[in-house]
Amino acid sequence: MNRLQCLAACERVDTKTEGEKKLRATAEKSFAIPGDSKWGLGGMYPPPKTPKEGDTLRAYFKQARDEVAIRVLDLLYLHDGSKNKWWASFSKRKFMGKSI
Repeated sequence: MNRLQCLAACERVDTKTEGEKKLRATAEKSFAIPGDSKWGLGGMYPPPKTPKEGDTLRAYFKQARDEVAIRVLDLLYLHDGSKNKWWASFSKRKFMGKSI
C-alpha cells in the first residue's frame, strides 16, 4: 500500500481510531507483486523465479504496507485525533500521473 492509497482510504474518516481501523482493513487486502497482471509498474521489476521467492516478496511488501500505514497515520492525524487538513489535501493527487 502506498501513501496515496492510505490517504484515499482515510479521506472520509474524521478520527485517528477510525482511520487506523480503515488502514488495517485496507492493508489486509490482496495486492499484486511483480509478474502479476495487475502490477502497476509493468516490466520495471522482474517476476519472482520460484513460488518461494514470490512468497518472500509478498511478505516483504506486506511488512512495507503495514509500516507505511502506521507512518501515514501519524502524519494524517494531529495529536488530538483530528485530521490534519494539509496532509489530507494530497489524497486527490497522483504521483507522476499514476496510481499504483
